[in-house]
Amino acid sequence: MSNMRRHILLLLLLMSAASLAGCFGSSAVVPPDHYYRLPERPNVTKLPQPLITGLLGIKRLRAEGILSERSIVFVEDNSAPVQLQHYYYHHWAEAPVRLIQDDMLTYFRAAGVADKIVRFDAVKAPEFVVSGELLRLERLLNADGAEVVVRMVLRYSDGSRRKLYVHGDYMVRQKAGDKSMHSTVEAFAQALGKIYSAFIRDLQGQSS
Repeated sequence: MSNMRRHILLLLLLMSAASLAGCFGSSAVVPPDHYYRLPERPNVTKLPQPLITGLLGIKRLRAEGILSERSIVFVEDNSAPVQLQHYYYHHWAEAPVRLIQDDMLTYFRAAGVADKIVRFDAVKAPEFVVSGELLRLERLLNADGAEVVVRMVLRYSDGSRRKLYVHGDYMVRQKAGDKSMHSTVEAFAQALGKIYSAFIRDLQGQSS
């Protein structure tokens, strides 16, 4: 091999090594994954007496598309209000509909909505059922900070779901205390609590 060819080969090897070193040396640190659950509910107002006599099953809400995934969904409210995006490193600890099912169960038990309340999938034939669909569960980012929007359809029916007693479409927009994800999760819990409370009022109207 001539000296010229050796010099060219050596130069190419050095350039390749420098390029690889630049790629690896300049790569950004990948942020860690973060997982969130809904906070506890210590201050739920208890009803004077149960609204439902019998066993109530809380069914997991249906969700479609991006709402069925664990990644937290966000919207840049000012620049792209109809574009849904999701975080790569911020996730719910479980599927949102499972978290909401357990959260609703806890809230309704604390409020004393029925004689006995269980997950729908824990029993074969509850006397009554709460079911529905999750339509929105979004973090909204705007110039003023962060807020959340939650929308769901809730139904109260008999166990066979042939008799529908209450049907409502509920939506709450709740401002977060700041732009941290912790405050956003707290805002989600507040919005959900307002929806549960509105649904209980509708149950009271039906039972009166």
